[in-house]
Amino acid sequence: GRRAVEAAAAATEAAVLAGDEAVAAAVREGEEALRLAVKQAAATAEAEAERLRGEGAAALEAAAAASSAEAAAAAEVAAASLRAVEAERGAAEEALRAAHAAADKETARLGAALEASRAEGTSVVAERELARADARQLRDALTAAEREARAAATAAAGRESELASEVAAARADVQARLDAAGEEHAAATGRLAAEFRGAQALLQEQLDASRGELDEMRARFEAREPREEDVREIEELRRQVREKDELVRRTYEEMKFFKLELKNREENFNQRFGGGPRVGGGLPEITRDHPRSPSSSKLT
Repeated sequence: GRRAVEAAAAATEAAVLAGDEAVAAAVREGEEALRLAVKQAAATAEAEAERLRGEGAAALEAAAAASSAEAAAAAEVAAASLRAVEAERGAAEEALRAAHAAADKETARLGAALEASRAEGTSVVAERELARADARQLRDALTAAEREARAAATAAAGRESELASEVAAARADVQARLDAAGEEHAAATGRLAAEFRGAQALLQEQLDASRGELDEMRARFEAREPREEDVREIEELRRQVREKDELVRRTYEEMKFFKLELKNREENFNQRFGGGPRVGGGLPEITRDHPRSPSSSKLT
């Protein structure tokens, strides 16, 4: 918190100082370059003018030493050379004036740049002051926050102590209630166990008594005397069975008679019509093992 704010403020001040130094260095470099350019242009122009003056004087002296005809020609040549020198001198002066103009223009540009840099430096200084003010505000806010945090920590420590006391009291109360509930539960469990054992013993006694009564009733049921209506119904059923057996027996005897009669007639027919087709021979055999025979129905 606080260290981060102080580090940010220090970084801001360092950046502002670095910006100021960079602007000042750029201004100094521009002024020095301008002075060097002006000096070099002036020195070049002066050297060229001196060279041209020397060449013109030498030409005049050579023309004076020659003959008259040659002197006239030499004078003409010297005059031409002088004019050329003058022309070159004028060109050099023009170049010097152009260099001075360019230097003035560069000076004006550098001055404008310097003014802009100064204005920018002023704004940077203002921003630096604002940053310093913000840093001071941040430090003040951090100090206030630290004071509030310490106060809150002190209050929290007090509240934590109170809560610890309340928690300890609550735990003691809960433990006491749990102990009381455990004792009550143990007593209730003992009572319920005793009641369950008593109820189980009583139920066992009732179960044993019920089993004895059931055995006695089973024995009485097995040794009971038949009822008159049951005896009458049994005799009636036996009579019906005897009647059915008699009916089956008579039916069997009749079927046996009919079979013999049909067989006799078949033999007579076959003896009379020996070459003809044989008839009969497909009647079933009636034996005493037939399910409807008298001997197969017995009362058990």
